Amino acid sequence: RGLPAPGTHTNAPHMGGFNGLPPPRAVRAVGAAAAAPPGGSETRVYVGNLSWHTSWQSLKDHFRQAGEVVHADVMQHDGRSKGCGIVAFATAQEAANAIATLGETELDGRTIFVREDREAAAPRGLPAPGTHTNAPHMGGFNGLPPPRAVRAVGAAAAAPPGGSETRVYVGNL
Repeated sequence: RGLPAPGTHTNAPHMGGFNGLPPPRAVRAVGAAAAAPPGGSETRVYVGNLSWHTSWQSLKDHFRQAGEVVHADVMQHDGRSKGCGIVAFATAQEAANAIATLGETELDGRTIFVREDREAAAPRGLPAPGTHTNAPHMGGFNGLPPPRAVRAVGAAAAAPPGGSETRVYVGNL
């Protein structure tokens, strides 16, 4: 009996997972990810221009006109409303209905605007910002491909090697 050759996979029950290692454990979300409301970006809407007096309950009650609200939150900083919120619906169709019908309506004396929640629309499958992966298929830092070699252009290309000055031109900014 022994371990399988490196890089091979076994489905043997006593081996557990890939390359004789135990199967991966479930990961518990930490920080902001743990506090994220349910639903993907397609079921969430961003609501702006809220009154500072608007509560999550009044926001939820107002948006029930568009469909089944599974979560509503008014964003706050130091206990005070930021004047915006997120509403999550049971389906993407209900979220689209909210965008179409509840934008430019009045809530607590303010005309609100409603759009898709862009914050939840981060690409799936990439590591969190600022993290590093050594996975060979990901290439480099933060899931981005490794940097390409830069070819000198113009006077820098004609300069003799080992000169006392190095210049870098960065274009298309």
